[in-house]
Amino acid sequence: MGDKKHNLSESQEDYLEAVYDLISERGKATVSEIAGRVSVAKPSVVKALKRLKKLKLVAHEPYGDIELTLAGLEKAELIRLRHNTLVYFLTDFLGVGDDMAEADACALEHHLCACSTERLLAFIKLNDENVVRVVEGENFEIGSFIKRNDRPAREKTKGEKRKNE
Repeated sequence: MGDKKHNLSESQEDYLEAVYDLISERGKATVSEIAGRVSVAKPSVVKALKRLKKLKLVAHEPYGDIELTLAGLEKAELIRLRHNTLVYFLTDFLGVGDDMAEADACALEHHLCACSTERLLAFIKLNDENVVRVVEGENFEIGSFIKRNDRPAREKTKGEKRKNE
């Protein structure tokens, strides 16, 4: 997880994460879909993709689908790991609502170092027997990846229960 090979800006990480998510969800990623996901104009996406292509993180030809290179896939998985670890911690340990946890995770994920991510995930694993091991591989020192859709449903906090009554 301690890969410092590609130091990306926050927006580059967001684009890479969007490509990864779209490919995971739909089997492909296009400029239009990325623009919608990141809420920017298509020319901004094309410009960002050119930078990511120069870093050898994506493969893209004009008007074609976007693919992740092996390095891009590894980087995107690390970004997704940080994001999902934060969301899981915020919702399941701190009782933060889903929407707020997503927003907070998006803000925090760019500033969390690999060591902190590993320690936070280790803390979660030690304190939550429901953590699902989804991906195991040489690319992750911690060997786990929490998928948003695979995490167990959490019980509502007292405040959430009262609000719904």
